[in-house]
Amino acid sequence: RWWQYADKRPGMCHEIGLGELCVSHPKDWQPAGSTPDRVLVRVQTTKHHAFAFVRPKQIMNHTLNVIVSDDCALFALLSSEFHGTWFYRYGSNLGVAGAKSVGYPRYFHTEIYETFPFRLDALSQTLREIGTKMHAARERWMLENKLGITSFYNLVHSPDSSGEAIGSFRTLCLELEEYLFRAYGWGDLDFWLDFRANPYL
Repeated sequence: RWWQYADKRPGMCHEIGLGELCVSHPKDWQPAGSTPDRVLVRVQTTKHHAFAFVRPKQIMNHTLNVIVSDDCALFALLSSEFHGTWFYRYGSNLGVAGAKSVGYPRYFHTEIYETFPFRLDALSQTLREIGTKMHAARERWMLENKLGITSFYNLVHSPDSSGEAIGSFRTLCLELEEYLFRAYGWGDLDFWLDFRANPYL
């Protein structure tokens, strides 16, 4: 009877502040003072590498990676090409979608997030400000246009798209990558950031 959400993931519920809803608790668990307003999530299989904030009280699908953080610095780092390249390099593929496709990459917590070389000193206030601006710009565009994340990134990665909102977001993406190059000690390297559609997605 899988439709009854039999596997309730009590470990995750305790981590996101909903442990009081569980029948049993870990030995060292203490009731949380408050539930976080939001947590970071990423779908396992999606066209674009993108993270989002959601409210923790909603039902989390089994294909959703949940990261217990509301920090826009972490949001920025995980949204970057640094993390995206790591994902495309080490992630697995969901079969072959067609004769001209190499398959859809899948994001798994154990394969990608836990193996990524995080630099904790990179999670600075500067990165947090960049992430806050990126998230706000994306949310504003989606609300104004009544469209979702996939539609937004379709335009961001299309060389034919223009407009002030898309151009400003691309500038923030460039600012993010430049910051991370310096934070990881590669500030002496030249890099080129382009926006285009991936032909097999």
